[in-house]
Order: sequence, then structure tokens, then C-alpha cells
Amino acid sequence: MVTKLRNSIRILVVEPRASTRACVIELLRILEQEEPGPNSGGSLAIKFFEANDSNDAVGSFTKNHPDLLIINTAIDRSRGRTICETVRGLEGQRHTGIIFIDVEGDPQDDLAVECLEMGADDFIDRNCTPAEVRARVKAVLRLKAM
Repeated sequence: MVTKLRNSIRILVVEPRASTRACVIELLRILEQEEPGPNSGGSLAIKFFEANDSNDAVGSFTKNHPDLLIINTAIDRSRGRTICETVRGLEGQRHTGIIFIDVEGDPQDDLAVECLEMGADDFIDRNCTPAEVRARVKAVLRLKAM
């Protein structure tokens, strides 16, 4: 069975710095321009929402019901956990993808394990290429579509 991505998705980017949010959004906008592959349902339209802290993130989640949250680990760990727990508690039967992205972390840190154990679907570290980031985002979205 091949799972196809929906043609329209909503992504919430949670990052305290506006410049970094803009970079993440720019990186993911390329997904809209890619040629539709065998696992896509055609061209992709992405609606982005932005939050700079956990309160904004939870408010945007309840208002906009995004398909995917991308949370920078620069958000305090306890606040990242709060976002995950709140989303998992509110989403009901529909799964929301959650990816933590770490642009500053220590490679020896156990942050990836901690994020996955708190409910994230994936963890992207600072050594990922832009192509890998996009591939991981598409993988989480395919899982959501199942």
C-alpha cells in the first residue's frame, strides 16, 4: 500500500527567533516547488503558522489544527514537553506530526532521546542537510496520512 501526501498541509513552526523561523519556512517552501513523486497526490500547497513560545504554539494549534509542528529545541525543554503533551491530549483521533529541530545542540546531549520519548515523531540535528530535513518532514507527513 502506498500512502499519498495530501495536496494541502498546515505547518506550525515554533521558534523564538523570527529570523530562524523565516529560514525554516524558506527551507520547507521548496516542498511546494518539487515535482510530484510517486507518493504524492500532486503539487503541494503549504500554509505556515508561526509561534515564538509555548503559549503561542498551543494557541495556534487549537485555532489552526496544523498537520505538523516543527519545534526548535531552543524552546526550554519543559515547555517543549508541555507543547507535546498538550498537542497529544487535544488531537483526539487525528495524529499531528511533531518534529524537534536542534540547530545549536551538543552532539553528546541526550536531547534527541528525550524529545522522542516526550512524544515527538522525529528529531533533526544541526548536521542535517536541507534535503534530509525535507525528506524527514515528508516521512512524518506520510505517516500522518496513513
